[in-house]
Amino acid sequence: MVRLRVCLPLGAALDSEIPESIPEILSVQGQRDAIRTAPEGLNQVVGFRYLLAALLPLGIVPLCVLRMPIQRGNAMALTFQVENKIARVGLNRPDALNALDVTILLELSEAWDEVANSDAIRVAVLYSELPDIFCSGMDLKSVIPVLTGMRRPESEDEKALAKDPGRAQAAMLRGRTWDKPIVSAVHGLCLTGGFEMVMGTDLRIASEDAEFWMREASFGIMPTGGSHVYLPREIPLAAAKEILLMAERVPARRLYDWGFINRLVAKDELMDAAMEMAERIAGSGPLAVSGILKCIRETMHADIEAAMNKELEIGMPIFVSSDAREGIKAFKEKRKADFQGK
Repeated sequence: MVRLRVCLPLGAALDSEIPESIPEILSVQGQRDAIRTAPEGLNQVVGFRYLLAALLPLGIVPLCVLRMPIQRGNAMALTFQVENKIARVGLNRPDALNALDVTILLELSEAWDEVANSDAIRVAVLYSELPDIFCSGMDLKSVIPVLTGMRRPESEDEKALAKDPGRAQAAMLRGRTWDKPIVSAVHGLCLTGGFEMVMGTDLRIASEDAEFWMREASFGIMPTGGSHVYLPREIPLAAAKEILLMAERVPARRLYDWGFINRLVAKDELMDAAMEMAERIAGSGPLAVSGILKCIRETMHADIEAAMNKELEIGMPIFVSSDAREGIKAFKEKRKADFQGK
């Protein structure tokens, strides 16, 4: 379960106001300890859905969500922060250069599930917490033996992944069908599985120092994270073949020229550029945003007539939604629209 540290306003939901259900929830999650800090107020480490389920009936809405690594045991492989309807998902394995092992795959699958299902999130930003690398790819020594049954799973995480291998695909955004946009912000090296996860995002920003590398062929193996499907659909076919067959580093500039990357920026401007893009999307109507992504996904390979009919099927209900009326009203009144996703 994705775990977040939530800061509530001072004086809201203090001990006397907390119903018995909250300690019970904390107990179920193995997190009995609540930490009160002054002067900000009350901090609790709990599952996000359980927190909302407990607080919303009391009329209490968290003001902000602070960054906190998602933890499984003593590991801290992923940071997850939600603020102003934007989820920031940060790869954070400095000891392994953000290699995707069993633990981080499970944490990623949980994070993406939260993004897909939470009404508090409208867009996500995927990035690296490390200064010089985005992701060193799949940790083949730990993941492949578990997924292929070459050895029996030992840890609780390995047992969870072996029981539900689809969680690895969900973590990698392989063939995802939910329609909330993900912006990826890439700097430094982005290798193999990390590169394929970026392929599963909707918009991509890279720093000028970024390099992308699909090197599986040089190891005598074939990538199976979606690159054969994504790349030929998004860049010229010859370019896709070059990336996969040559197994060479590809500079971000070349991928930008091929149309894979939306924006190329200086490294120190990367996160600002990604957040600026995410903020603009988060401020738009959520029904319109999800409808656009759904329409693109469902019409990309349809014939013209079927695609046009699908566009009307998806788009017309949004035209008569409350959000549409609010958008027009806000425009006339020269104010920012308050979209509710209805």
